[in-house]
Order: sequence, then structure tokens, then C-alpha cells
Amino acid sequence: MSPNPDRDRSARSSTVAAARLPIAGFVLLVGVTLVWGVNWPIMKIGLDALPPFTFRAAMVPASGVLILVLAAALGQRIVAPWVAWPPLLVSALFNVTGWHAFSAFGVQAMDSGRASVIAFTMPLWAALLARLFLAEPIGARRMLALVLGAAGIGALLAGDLARFAAEPMGPLMMTGAAITWAAGTLWQKRIGWAIPVLPHTGWQLLLGGLPMVAAAFAFDTAEAAQWSTGIVILVAYSIVGPLGF
Repeated sequence: MSPNPDRDRSARSSTVAAARLPIAGFVLLVGVTLVWGVNWPIMKIGLDALPPFTFRAAMVPASGVLILVLAAALGQRIVAPWVAWPPLLVSALFNVTGWHAFSAFGVQAMDSGRASVIAFTMPLWAALLARLFLAEPIGARRMLALVLGAAGIGALLAGDLARFAAEPMGPLMMTGAAITWAAGTLWQKRIGWAIPVLPHTGWQLLLGGLPMVAAAFAFDTAEAAQWSTGIVILVAYSIVGPLGF
């Protein structure tokens, strides 16, 4: 028997906590939070210079290729079995095509800060969609969290309601982005994926970005090709930063 059982229990607890809460995970999470936060004003700059479909078409499929190359370099299997492709296409439609198309038009039509607040109503829509389509109970604690979250969002946006009523395009587009993101999240939750997370993410971005490439050719004007050096750098950052990282 150990001469100090309390110390042994403490050491075991620390080991379990370290296994559950890896430092690298926290570092990456903080990094993603910072990159995504900075991305909203950067996105606004890009959308002031390029049409929405062109802006998204330039970055989304390229980021998918980048992630697939990274997955291959890490020795992961990037070719999904045939059974995985139909649900993967559905995920790409909601999580990538819907989210990036709606949010691009939304950010173009309104302030990026306000757009981000509306975008992150996603948990509210996810809870409602889960209740409607998956019969998941909301429960008292989740209901309280949703009410408090909705109240906080309402407080942040209260001063802009008159402007939103006069110019509804931006808020409607961002609400559409939040709903498609929520629907994609719930879809992913109910699928047993037969492909690792990294190539799964890469394929979603690549497949979900292809419709925006087609839309850019179909709807955007020739002025979309007039890129400055700054816009090229901004698009490259978007590929590597908020999408790739």
C-alpha cells in the first residue's frame, strides 16, 4: 500500500484531468477564437472589394484542398467509402454552401460586428430544430440557457431594430446562415462517419465550395477579376487562417 494514499489519488486525478483537458486543445481553441473573431472585419473588407460569390469561391474550395493535403501528409485516409458520400454532400450543402453564401451576403449588407452576433444565434436554432425533427427534449436548464442567451443577443441588437426593419436584407441573410449552420450541425450529429475528422472537413469545404464557383461564373461581373495585392493577401489569409486553421 502507498504510504500517502491522498497524494496518489491527487496524482491520479491530475492524470485523468490532463487526459480529458489537453493543453494543446485549449491553445488551439483560443487560436481559433482569435482568428474567427478577427475574421469578421476582414471579411467585410473583402466583401467591399469583391462580389460575395467570387469572394467565397476564391477561398472555400482552396481551403478544402489545403486541409486534404494536410490530412494526407499526416498519413490519414482521405478517400471516403461510397456510403459516406451522400451524407457528406448534405453536410457540405448546409455547413459550407449555405453558411458561406448566406453569411457573405449578410456581411456585405450590414456591419460585420452585428452580423457576427446574429450568426451566433446558431445554438438557439439548433435547439429548436432538434426539438422539431429529432424529438430532443429541451429541459429546464437548456431552456434557461436559451432564454438568457436570446436576452443577451436582444440587448446587443436592441438599438438596431429600427435599422433592421428598414434594411432587412443583412439580418435575414445572417439568420439564414445561422439556421443552415444549425441544421448542418444536427445532421452531422446523427451520422456515424466512416472518415476521420480532418479529411471529412476538407471534403466538406471542397464540395460545398464548388456551387459558389459555379455561381461566381454565372452571376458575378467582370469587375470581380480586378484584384489588388491587398485583396490577394486577404483571400490567402482567409484560406489559411479562419478556414484552414
